Amino acid sequence: MRGSKILVISYYFTPQLHTGAFRNMQFLRHFRDNGLNAVILTNALTTTPTKILQAPERYAEFPVFRISTTPVYSLWKLLLRAFKKLLNTKDFINESYHATDINPEWLQTAYKKAIELIKEYHCDTIYIAAPPFGTLLLGYWLKKATGCHLIIDLQEEHTDSTPLQAQLEHRCLTECDALIVNSWSYWTHYSQKLNKEKVFLIFDGYDDIFRLSNESSQHIVFTLFYMGTWDALRSPQKLLASLQRCQFPWRLISVGSTNHILNEQALRYHVHEHLTCVPSLAREELLPYLQQAHLLFITRELPNGAQWDKQISNKIFNYLATGKPILAQVPLGDTYDFLQKYARQTALILPDEIDGLYNSLQSYYHYWQAGNLHKDNNPDFLQLFDGKTITRKLSTVFQMLQQG
Repeated sequence: MRGSKILVISYYFTPQLHTGAFRNMQFLRHFRDNGLNAVILTNALTTTPTKILQAPERYAEFPVFRISTTPVYSLWKLLLRAFKKLLNTKDFINESYHATDINPEWLQTAYKKAIELIKEYHCDTIYIAAPPFGTLLLGYWLKKATGCHLIIDLQEEHTDSTPLQAQLEHRCLTECDALIVNSWSYWTHYSQKLNKEKVFLIFDGYDDIFRLSNESSQHIVFTLFYMGTWDALRSPQKLLASLQRCQFPWRLISVGSTNHILNEQALRYHVHEHLTCVPSLAREELLPYLQQAHLLFITRELPNGAQWDKQISNKIFNYLATGKPILAQVPLGDTYDFLQKYARQTALILPDEIDGLYNSLQSYYHYWQAGNLHKDNNPDFLQLFDGKTITRKLSTVFQMLQQG
């Protein structure tokens, strides 16, 4: 395995604050420890035309090439003509326009650059991180053109695909050499649809920075902490309605790019003065805010028509690494089960439990006031889900393909 090169294609990558980016970065940090070498192809940080094929930067000692989302039109016409004439990619070009979750021009420009990188770096394996799901097509056609092994890391299910998209995705998944998923439900689902022998379960992991979070003893106000997105499936409404009923002093720290949603709801409930809203931060910048927290909060609703939550929320790995209590308003499913299995102190509230949040907030406040709210790490969790362990599991998949 040593000496072989892997082309890692990840549309989301540092410094983008996306859960998929964190997973891929965690793997790459420990690649060399497992004898893995990589070259990385990702999205540009800018749409400036001069950044289309810029000189490589480096991450974990590996070269990183960035492709712009908005190619120069005149150059694009030349590339398109070259594709059709020299690389026989007419079918790929046609299919790329059905990938509605990613710019088709990005896919087509990335295809050409990937071909160059595979030749230049003698890559024998392609690793695709999805979403966006359009990258599945990119991996499929690259495998077809180069004969490289194809590994797909499917980090969530594409639930709103059209029938044609579903057909294309199924073909891509069928033709890959290994499919990696990150939840029990996804493993069961795809093991039934595909050859079970090529479906592998590798969970997300936690970032070591979250283990450094100390207990909050210097803050005299009971403090909740939330990081991530507020949206239709992760609404702050029920939390704020419950907090409004609480008679004790409290504050909520929210870190993320959608705090305007939180602020709008807070004004409705007249609790905006209790909020500390912080924009998205790099992981190492989170620590001062995390250390102020007594209770970590997570919320999620099921999409329309769903009966079971198939995902395991990425943030709970980092929450669990802190050892701090977790208040989780989540539906039945993999996140719920994961917290039941590994959390030492958590309150699990189903979304339709009207008074569940309020009662749990009251209980945690009284525990804290009595001095009984402390960190309690699960050593089994810390051992199973650190970056080195999950990357070691990934390396066994690469080794399996190399050994045939």
